Amino acid sequence: MPSPEVPESLLKLTPHFSAQAASQKALSRLLFAQSFGLVLLLAGSAWGVRQYLKWIISSGPAPQAQALESFDRFLMFSILILSVGLCLFAVWAWRSLILPLRVQMAASVESIRADLEHKTESLSLEREQLSTLMSAISDAILAIDLEEAPLFFNGQFALLMGRENLRNQDFRLWEMFRDPEILGVFRVALQKGRVVHLKATPFDQETGRKFYSLSVSPLRRPDRTIYGAVGIFHDVTELKTAEQMRIDFVANVSHELRTPLTAIKGYADTLVQDLREGRAIAPEFLDIILRNVDRLMNLISDLLDLSTLDAASDGLQKEKLPTEDLSHRVVAQMALTLEAKKQTVKIESRVPLVTADLRRIEQVLVNLLDNAAKYTPVGGSISIFWEKDSGSADTLLRVVDAGPGIDPDHHQRLFERFYRVDKARSRELGGTGLGLAIVKHIMQRHGGAVWVKSELGRGAQFICRFPAS
Repeated sequence: MPSPEVPESLLKLTPHFSAQAASQKALSRLLFAQSFGLVLLLAGSAWGVRQYLKWIISSGPAPQAQALESFDRFLMFSILILSVGLCLFAVWAWRSLILPLRVQMAASVESIRADLEHKTESLSLEREQLSTLMSAISDAILAIDLEEAPLFFNGQFALLMGRENLRNQDFRLWEMFRDPEILGVFRVALQKGRVVHLKATPFDQETGRKFYSLSVSPLRRPDRTIYGAVGIFHDVTELKTAEQMRIDFVANVSHELRTPLTAIKGYADTLVQDLREGRAIAPEFLDIILRNVDRLMNLISDLLDLSTLDAASDGLQKEKLPTEDLSHRVVAQMALTLEAKKQTVKIESRVPLVTADLRRIEQVLVNLLDNAAKYTPVGGSISIFWEKDSGSADTLLRVVDAGPGIDPDHHQRLFERFYRVDKARSRELGGTGLGLAIVKHIMQRHGGAVWVKSELGRGAQFICRFPAS
């Protein structure tokens, strides 16, 4: 992280502190020089006078010698008195001038220390808040310098790279990313100072492939010079999946509409040609046209149902419904389909009532039973079970068929619109490819869920969970 700036208050106090220190030094030196100079002056003067007197009376009588001795004692006493006076003056100067300066300087130092502690605490708090904020952001963030070394990254970036213990000194940009597009957007931001975007970049992780959009912006100093770049990785996997599903949906709807319309147009053209040429109309052609019209009507009806369920525009009228009567009523609706393949349906109800919307739960049962009838062989058996969930008070509906089973690789996508495990066989058996998607949406509207349990060669069971009322 960059070094913190010096607090402005500290900068303001520094000249004051320096001036006080300089004043104290200057005064101390002045007092010392004055005292030392005065002592030297007095001592030199006394020594000069003494030498002069000695020279004058060097040949004089004894009284002169005594006078000189008295003068010498007086001079030494004077020097002593002056020395004591100078010492007293130095003490006075220390107490009156230097000591207040020291006290003032100590107060300034304490003020600086307190201000520095306050600024340090503020910086520490701001850094902690910034770290908490970055950790709470769901996007992955990476900041690099001009050498492409990391300045900062959050925990989400470490998870994105699959290295939870990642540290700043562990990597360079080109070591983490092999994708030239990612390297390119960072380098454009560093070199040209532009904000650069990358729409959807794939990342292969332990949980599967994910897609991230990337936005990289230059980092600038106050003088506008660039010192790095910051990139934000936003997870767009759901958007990418939704976009792909939309594309697939449009393609599938177009195909499903075109197939019966092509058949209708072909046979209608043939009938028109026969009428023009006076030939008899073939009844089987009309039957084919009617079947394809029914197929189109079913497709449109299912699409409208899905649209209504997606928009949640129809209110559910929940009520307590008898599970056994409900099952028998749906089996009666499917009687022609079941009899055509000589299939039997076993109904077992261990739960007398279920809370649900009557029309929608009938739709769930019809779609699941129709799906089971398509894949159960001629003469096979289908089972409908109602029971309590062993781990909760929820009600479970199980529809079990005797079909070829479903590879677990297809389980996750089985309830997507138009998804078919075996497309050729599914179209041969009929249906719109929307039945299981409708079941999923109805169960979600009820606050429940639907899933499948199946293995190849062992049939399949579709399980619906209805929450306890």
